[in-house]
Amino acid sequence: MKALFKLLIVIYSISQFSTAKAQSWFNLGAGTNNTVYAMVADTVNDLLYVGGKFTTVGGGVSNYIAKWDGTNWQQMGASFNARIYYLGVLNGELYATGDFTIVDGDTVNHIAKWDGANWLGFGSGVDGTVYTAEIYNNKLYVGGSFTMSGTQSVSKIAVWDGSNWTGVGGGANLKIRVLKSYNGKLYAGGAFTQIGVSSIDRIAIWNDTTWSGMGTGMDFDVYDIEVFQNQIHASGWFSPTPAKYITRWDGASWNTLSIGTNARVPDMVVHNNELYITGAFTTAGTNSADRVAKWNGSSWSTLGTGLQGGPTAEGYALAVFKGNLYVAGEFTTAGGISTNNIAYWGSPVSVNEKLKKSGFGIYPNPVREKITLNLGENNTLIELVEIYNTYGKRVLAHSNLITNVLSLNNLKRGTYFIKVITSSKNYTSVFIKD
Repeated sequence: MKALFKLLIVIYSISQFSTAKAQSWFNLGAGTNNTVYAMVADTVNDLLYVGGKFTTVGGGVSNYIAKWDGTNWQQMGASFNARIYYLGVLNGELYATGDFTIVDGDTVNHIAKWDGANWLGFGSGVDGTVYTAEIYNNKLYVGGSFTMSGTQSVSKIAVWDGSNWTGVGGGANLKIRVLKSYNGKLYAGGAFTQIGVSSIDRIAIWNDTTWSGMGTGMDFDVYDIEVFQNQIHASGWFSPTPAKYITRWDGASWNTLSIGTNARVPDMVVHNNELYITGAFTTAGTNSADRVAKWNGSSWSTLGTGLQGGPTAEGYALAVFKGNLYVAGEFTTAGGISTNNIAYWGSPVSVNEKLKKSGFGIYPNPVREKITLNLGENNTLIELVEIYNTYGKRVLAHSNLITNVLSLNNLKRGTYFIKVITSSKNYTSVFIKD
């Protein structure tokens, strides 16, 4: 029993924590059994939603969608019949789009909304894949490879009027992959070479009346549109010299971000005033960067050793959740750690997340001199506090404490396991001594 206890402490501590300040890669349990195409953080309910073509997550059955609370995977109570390409929280509501036509036995035809208990469709839906959705001027727009909604022509882009889907400015000739509302305009990107009545290559602006182009556009698909430092950035599979796979619009022309990347960029996200990208690339600027990198406005930098998984490895989706950067796609490892298609880059998600509902917490963490125990119990006697190192050796013990503040000056730097026993409950957690 003692040997097992020591082993559990070592495994738990090492799996949860790295060095005190360095950022690194972490897995989300067992990950998924297949590709993840979409992620979105719900800041109101404090959840991360993921979608794709997986059928298991964290070792349990979950058909194409699941949610992560920072510690555990949870099912959505839904069964989609095909893959999900897009998840978004729009006006506080969760939307899903993709190849699927049925959710929980109900026909929804490629787009559905979660009301907190059930997935709801929108009229007759559309007749082909939906890759993206966006709210513009208080209306829901979708883009994809579809052509019809019932008997209504909606070529590659449609708007929901509250009862039906209608077309938008004549539609596009080829698929739309991304929609982005910004500064009173709706931006569309994709594979199209004509939208409305104009020849426009793969990126366009809708002003609620007409479509217009942006310079000469792109020579191949636009996958994502993001706003960084108050300017539109586009990424994808295009590579007109010198704007390789990612570019910036200054209001008049497209500009380079150094020399870009060496392969496609499906997704971008802004985090901590930097632009993060993921994709199939292995270089960003002049740096080796395996499938994930960040741009600070003037130069590229890497995130550890990035994502690996053979010649088909690729990142497809990015999200910011609990202050960390999440990356998902088709890969097996991140920074050398087994991740199975989803990982996060940053500081360890505190194990106290597991105990928030009980009111227990320790802070600061990492700690230098003193640590405070927050028990969430008024006037509760702390009968015993024990601290163990990662070898399972008890290095500190206090009994019948009259204060919830402990001095840790005598502890060396490292990772420790703490056990707190009160008159009514027992608590355990992990902390770092800096």
